[in-house]
Amino acid sequence: MKMNRNKIALDMLLCNSVTDVCQLNSISESTYYRLKKDKKFTLILEEAKNKLFKDSMSEIQALSSVAVRTLKEVALDKTASASSRVSASSRILDIALTAYDIDIILERIELLEQSR
Repeated sequence: MKMNRNKIALDMLLCNSVTDVCQLNSISESTYYRLKKDKKFTLILEEAKNKLFKDSMSEIQALSSVAVRTLKEVALDKTASASSRVSASSRILDIALTAYDIDIILERIELLEQSR
């Protein structure tokens, strides 16, 4: 049976143990450790890690509007406790300030790149 290196790489990122990866892919632990030392496999593993991260970020971005609406609802809800409203309002301000800081940094980077 031929090894599916892409699947092994993904399982390395998702499984809790070496044993789980080996069992799922019908490979020995020595094969597992040999793969981890292989330069080509290391690239496959890095690509899998980047894809997994990008996929996770896409999911987070999709849910961010729901989170913002929830914070807004709590902040404006007169029946919510004062601490809940303050906490939601504080979080909204933190997010806004972070976004503002990122915009400024991006503008500065753009100016630096233009001046080259």
